[in-house]
Amino acid sequence: MPRLSSGEDPILVEPKALVRRLTRTATRLLEAAVAHAAERRDYEIVVEQLLLEMLRVEDGDSARLLHQLGVDRLKLLARVERALRRTRKRKLVSDPDLRSSTSSGK
Repeated sequence: MPRLSSGEDPILVEPKALVRRLTRTATRLLEAAVAHAAERRDYEIVVEQLLLEMLRVEDGDSARLLHQLGVDRLKLLARVERALRRTRKRKLVSDPDLRSSTSSGK
């Protein structure tokens, strides 16, 4: 069982139990982030992918919050997309397995 540590005492975590406790919205966002990572052939789900999916929802809580704060959702969405592309390029340069799978069309 994985451990989460936030200080001195680690906490035992059962990932499936955590996922079952997510709201419908959070579950949809996580599923969309997983799909995004799979499309990019990423080995992991990163917070930027979750943020990307949150920002794509035009009428969601995130959009309303950003509007209240005066933040342009579409500009932020574009910045997150650029950040993910840069991250992908760095991984391709540093990971020979990723380089070969993308160049061979796998």
